[in-house]
Amino acid sequence: MTEPKVPDTPAAEPKPSPLPAEAIDYDRWVQAIRPEARAAQLQAATRRTLRAVRRRPRHPEEVAVLTELVKARWRRALATGDVEELGPRRFRIRV
Repeated sequence: MTEPKVPDTPAAEPKPSPLPAEAIDYDRWVQAIRPEARAAQLQAATRRTLRAVRRRPRHPEEVAVLTELVKARWRRALATGDVEELGPRRFRIRV
C-alpha cells in the first residue's frame, strides 16, 4: 500500500498571545475601566427608556380628535368584550 501524499506547505507559525508578557492585575484593570464602563451602561439604558419630550402643547383640534378616537376605541372594546365593566371605576381586561 502507498501512503497518501501530503502537500508541501510550510508549517503554520504559532499566533502571538494577545496578552502582554507581564502578569495582569485584574482588580487594577477593573478599577481603571469601571467609570467608562458604567457611563456606557447608563447611556445604553437611557437610550432604551427615554423618548423625545414634547415641548409644544398639542393643537386644540388635535386634542379633540385624539379624545374622540380614544372614546371610540373604548366603546369598541366594551362592545367586543375585550374590556368588561365590573362596577363603577372597576374593569377587567381580557388578554
